[in-house]
Amino acid sequence: MMPKRETITDRVIYQGLSRIDGESHPYLHYSQKAGERILTGAVQVRDPAQLKQLEMEFVTGDEIELTTCTDWNAPELPTTLLSFAKTIART
Repeated sequence: MMPKRETITDRVIYQGLSRIDGESHPYLHYSQKAGERILTGAVQVRDPAQLKQLEMEFVTGDEIELTTCTDWNAPELPTTLLSFAKTIART
């Protein structure tokens, strides 16, 4: 049986924010390398404090740790942004 909610934390590359006509909240866009492929994704930013932090502290290309939660039992499988943080550069 599939869990009702699934929380995932991944290291991704921040690709910026965008608004889609008809949507009240902007989307955070990200990419992630998976072997030879580049995967892309987006999640809505519903929290005004998170949006302000993204706009002020992050630039395209920053590596971030992104935590999201997907509700597998809800219509349209909504994914919620839980948290994000810049990762420490590896040396």
